[in-house]
Amino acid sequence: MLLIHHRPLFDLLDDWLSGLDETVFQEVVPLLRRSFADFTQPERQQVLALAGGTAARPTETVADIDLERGLHSLAGLRELLGMVG
Repeated sequence: MLLIHHRPLFDLLDDWLSGLDETVFQEVVPLLRRSFADFTQPERQQVLALAGGTAARPTETVADIDLERGLHSLAGLRELLGMVG
């Protein structure tokens, strides 16, 4: 739950996950699923909103955004949170 309310912690986790190559990410998926297993549906939606950029966030300049990679990450997060389908 702290992940939802403490943006720097969420950003740290997000940056770490974004930096993983696909093989390592696939190895981490079961751990992430267990970590999010006890989140309620509204909490999962809040995490998804944070990951999708729909939650309030300080303005910052970003260069060279890889939209395809971001969409892939978002799809993976939906799967982790059990929101596929």
